[in-house]
Amino acid sequence: MYFKDVQKIPTYEELHKDSGEQNEILCVFKVYFLNKYLYVSFQIFIMNKVKIMFVLAAILFTTNIISAQAKIDWKEKNRFHRSIGETFHPMEDGDFKPIRARSEELLKNAIAWQKSDIPTEYKDVKNIKETLILIVSQCKALDAKIKANASDEEIKKDLSDIHDSFHKIVGLCTLEKH
Repeated sequence: MYFKDVQKIPTYEELHKDSGEQNEILCVFKVYFLNKYLYVSFQIFIMNKVKIMFVLAAILFTTNIISAQAKIDWKEKNRFHRSIGETFHPMEDGDFKPIRARSEELLKNAIAWQKSDIPTEYKDVKNIKETLILIVSQCKALDAKIKANASDEEIKKDLSDIHDSFHKIVGLCTLEKH
């Protein structure tokens, strides 16, 4: 079995051109995982019908779990994620203009996320609320420093801390991976 991140499903001929076995079945499933479509491809050598049915049922079960996990929607988290991504990643490349221009937006999105209802799937996860409080306080401090014309090094440290806190929440929400 192998996983491949591709843009299109290969044709039957492309899948079987390297296959020397006549007694095998090559199956491909399109799976949405980690914000990407992956094509899961595996070869099943001809075996009895019970084993084939078991393998197919296991794959179906697994892909349903993966797709269910990817569908948990927390709009405020997604909005904050977009803001942190559009400011943090340019900063990694030395471009501080986005965070200097959008620090207040980042703070507003952090506050909205903190005030939002935690999805039912995450209600029992410890430390989410505490980490959201931390993110809001980090964003307030960063926004104040930017308005006071802080150095790029100060901004880099603070924005990196916010990014790390964001990933802490993503890690706590074990049903989702970032």
